[in-house]
Amino acid sequence: MQRPTLRKNVLVALAAALSALVFSGACAQVKLAQVALARDESEARRDALLADLAAREQPAWAGEYVHTTGREVEHFAVSSNAFWFEHRTCTGIGELAYGTVERVDGARLVLAPRFHRDLREEPVRQPERRRDFKFERELYVVPWGAETFLVPASMMEEFCALATASSWNSMRYADYPRKRRGEELAFFGAENLVGLPDVPEQFRRYLPR
Repeated sequence: MQRPTLRKNVLVALAAALSALVFSGACAQVKLAQVALARDESEARRDALLADLAAREQPAWAGEYVHTTGREVEHFAVSSNAFWFEHRTCTGIGELAYGTVERVDGARLVLAPRFHRDLREEPVRQPERRRDFKFERELYVVPWGAETFLVPASMMEEFCALATASSWNSMRYADYPRKRRGEELAFFGAENLVGLPDVPEQFRRYLPR
């Protein structure tokens, strides 16, 4: 007499499992669709921004900023009123942001972004290792000799310390995007930097003496 009940319970369990599988697949499809939509809008904004940079006179800080190791690329483009940022790895887009330039205060850019991030778990970094460049709403444009760097506000102190650092902590291995000049790509870090970076007054105390 227990067999019909047992069979019914098995069927109910199988139906629930199948429903969960279908639901999770639907969620994955929705997530992928959202990422695809973000990429489409991002690419459209990037193309419009690059066209604007080419079409009219811009402030000195406007332009394209790039850093790449060959496996990872940080690409930032900014005009007088808009910006676009992408961090791409060999497995796809890790960070994506675009929006407007809300305010310019000297060398400081304050942005109003729409931000998207890959939520996959990031690799664990060694405590003594320098932080990687990450997009922030507030960024500083920092000239240094013939180069111009883009530095998140929270990393300005560290950037200043790199002025005389050596080995793995030197600018040779730093991943701050730097302004693109012509077709040249900012491959790896910057070398042969002369003097000290031209940072705003409030950060000069962090520069080596």
